[in-house]
Amino acid sequence: MLQLMQSTENSSATQGGILNAKWRAIRYVFAKRSFESQLATLLRAAAGHEANQVPAGAHEYQLLSAEADSLCSTFATRWNLDIENLKARIPALLRLDSLSTPRAALNYARFTCFGLVAIPLVCFLLGTVAGLVRLGFHLVAGGH
Repeated sequence: MLQLMQSTENSSATQGGILNAKWRAIRYVFAKRSFESQLATLLRAAAGHEANQVPAGAHEYQLLSAEADSLCSTFATRWNLDIENLKARIPALLRLDSLSTPRAALNYARFTCFGLVAIPLVCFLLGTVAGLVRLGFHLVAGGH
């Protein structure tokens, strides 16, 4: 690739292109470090909230997730990266996203109805089994 550039352009333009590419690579490295540092701060804050047993779906997680999404989209746009690929390379973002969505509450009405039907049914079946066992003992033992 370098030979192709040398054959079509003069040496000063090629040298400027190489310097520009190197400068862009250096800027990318510093921007990536800054991005990773900011993201690590957000993820540490989320881990701290999780250690303090803040429930999933809390406002704190939602704010941190929104800020992480903003950082990712800004970085991806600035450096012309695929945002989905960027997020896939950072597994802690998935954890933060799952913490930011509230868990579905248990449907207590359904649970109560199940209990009202299941408890009498289990008691009836246990009584039936106990009666059958007693009848079996009477038949085998001879009626004492």
